[in-house]
Amino acid sequence: FPRNIDNLNGWDKFMNTKNDPGDNNYKILSVLFFTCSEKEMIKRLNHRSKTSGRSDDNVKIIQKRISIFNKETMPVIKILEERGLIQSIQADLNEEIVYESTRQAVIKSCMPEQS
Repeated sequence: FPRNIDNLNGWDKFMNTKNDPGDNNYKILSVLFFTCSEKEMIKRLNHRSKTSGRSDDNVKIIQKRISIFNKETMPVIKILEERGLIQSIQADLNEEIVYESTRQAVIKSCMPEQS
């Protein structure tokens, strides 16, 4: 979240990220953005379908979800990137590397003087 421009506009208004006076003043330190190739996402979701019981874990629906993500969510990512908030994590890698990259990104966001 936010997954589209309307969500982002509502998020900005609620969070009051422009630091206007008011009750809701929050500073967004960063947004973690996990990147993964389409091929790897399809592979992982197909694998998940074997145990999840989800009927929507099939290649056709997964590709549709990826298409919607690229159309609706990537513009939000670009805006957040322009704001200097995006920290990309390469999620195609093994769990230990993704975990450590995530941990380091959180440290960098929350305690920039220690990174």
